[in-house]
Amino acid sequence: MNRSNLLVKEGQEILQYVGIDPLFGKEVFVWAPNNPPGQHHNDTLRPLVDALKASPKGPDGKTVYNDIVAILKRFGNEAAKRGT
Repeated sequence: MNRSNLLVKEGQEILQYVGIDPLFGKEVFVWAPNNPPGQHHNDTLRPLVDALKASPKGPDGKTVYNDIVAILKRFGNEAAKRGT
């Protein structure tokens, strides 16, 4: 499995842990330009996965859903600006 696939798997596991479907969840859908340079690349994927991993945990140790959604929105907004 290559590095990109491992990052995707790691990110998807975090999303599933908080109850977000990584493929079809409304939380993961954003508008972004069609395939600008760097859109789907380790250089953009790594910071997203790192942010997901560093997200705050709730009192029971579980990652807080709203914080994950905020991270997804922030990175989605960055993706929407890429290539425009």
